[in-house]
Amino acid sequence: MELIQLLWERLQPTKKAEERVASLTYLEELYAHGVVDTKKWSLNQWKLYLQTLPQEEGKIIIHKNSLPEIQKFLVQGKLRRPFDPTRLKDGLRTPAWLEELYSKVLLFETSLTQANWKNLCQKEITPQFSKGEKIQVSPPFKDYLLQLLEKHSSPRRKLEQWYHQPDEIVSEPASTSGSPTPIRDSYIDKPIELLEKKKIDKLYYHYDQQPQTNDEEDLYFLEELAKLEKEDDEEP
Repeated sequence: MELIQLLWERLQPTKKAEERVASLTYLEELYAHGVVDTKKWSLNQWKLYLQTLPQEEGKIIIHKNSLPEIQKFLVQGKLRRPFDPTRLKDGLRTPAWLEELYSKVLLFETSLTQANWKNLCQKEITPQFSKGEKIQVSPPFKDYLLQLLEKHSSPRRKLEQWYHQPDEIVSEPASTSGSPTPIRDSYIDKPIELLEKKKIDKLYYHYDQQPQTNDEEDLYFLEELAKLEKEDDEEP
């Protein structure tokens, strides 16, 4: 299902088949969920566009004929399921595997820099999960990765969760007292060729291309991720 179609289905229906409504808060939070392409659009640009849409009784009115205009703001392409560390096979991994874990997964699914990751490996992962000269992948290690992914989720991961785990996302946030949680602007003004990271993206298991590798890379890691991707594709 295309992202724009899923969004349309999650908007509140009205008596008119070609019209739906949503609160301004909900639509703005689509940016926080990564639904809006944060590589192309800033939070302010998205807010300015929402202000151009008609409003009635505190709700934004969205006509079906406005969907093509909205679609240009959304992330394009196939969306894989978010990486789930609990599906990794238990066992020992080399330190090089941790580097692969960052460059193939965490680089995309978190906001961690490579320096952040190396620091975590030195100060937390190696002391807690090493067995001899290797890393023990076990339930405690997987829980650690889950907490890390939750704390440092990237816009891409938030989008994958929004798309594949709708039951965990409230379509219209309940009103609460106090100030709303501020939405972080994830837009980075860089040349698009730097954002694409083609040499790394082609190895990422969320992409359609079959993972490629060379003799210096850990084949086991790539095979493991490719297997998870295949299992996702086989799910109904």
